Amino acid sequence: KLIIVALIASTVFLRTQMHTRNLDDGFVYVGALLFTLIVNMFNGFAELPLTITRLPVFFKHRDLLFYPAWIFTLPNVVLRIPFSIIESIVWVVVTYYTMGFAPEADRFFKQLLLVFLIQQMAGGLFRAIAGLCRSMIIAQTGGALFLLIFFVLGGFLLPKDFIPKWWIWGYWISPLVYGYNALAVNEFYSPRWMDKFVMDKNGVPKRLGMAMLEGANIFTDKNWFWIGAAGLLGFTIFFNVLFTLCLTYLNPLGKPQAVISEETAKEAEDNGLPRETVSNGSTRRNGSTRRNGSMKSKDGSNNS
Repeated sequence: KLIIVALIASTVFLRTQMHTRNLDDGFVYVGALLFTLIVNMFNGFAELPLTITRLPVFFKHRDLLFYPAWIFTLPNVVLRIPFSIIESIVWVVVTYYTMGFAPEADRFFKQLLLVFLIQQMAGGLFRAIAGLCRSMIIAQTGGALFLLIFFVLGGFLLPKDFIPKWWIWGYWISPLVYGYNALAVNEFYSPRWMDKFVMDKNGVPKRLGMAMLEGANIFTDKNWFWIGAAGLLGFTIFFNVLFTLCLTYLNPLGKPQAVISEETAKEAEDNGLPRETVSNGSTRRNGSTRRNGSMKSKDGSNNS
């Protein structure tokens, strides 16, 4: 699926139609970077249903003291890394030069690193939502609220300068902010953007790359690539720790339902008891005892 989406994106943002002449061309590249961010963000959505379906078995094992919660978290995180590496390589190899991003090799590998960290962060986020909601219905509603906040306050739908002061904290806790700024700084600090000049509002010449970052309300510090990468790594660790804490201290939703084996149900029917009345082994044994006792009393009365 990721290969198909990458091929479609490559034809939409085709290199022959991508230029670096002015700010309008720069915003086309911003759109391509945002598409990269969003696709790889939702690539981790598969963790949500997979994790929720595994939770009932985990809660049984936890209640029986088979293992602590971090034993469940660690394999899910580690086993996801090879798949994420392969998917990141496939995405960047297919889209990077086809879309016409900066031709320098170091920027290619920097974007590859960011895509990998975005996928790891997304996987941790959806695992945390699954552990917090513990139900697919609640996850689809409550999880959508978290994603809505992250996207609205991510700095691209609503620029940072237009976010109300009482909501600015949401801007800094959105992991998309760090991925978006890091991707943009990596692209627009390339020589093909920085070696060209445009006139600002005051008629003063300014480097095209710097003007593009300011126009898109993106941080202009070159170090924001590493700040963004560190932020994505930090959110990855935070979400996985939050997932572990949810598994440790939260209980499964809903009432536990008794499950009986086919042998128990058949024996209950042979003894004349309806299957619904047998909820566990003790009920079966008590029912059998009462049945046998009543039969013995009847036999005694008949003999008399």
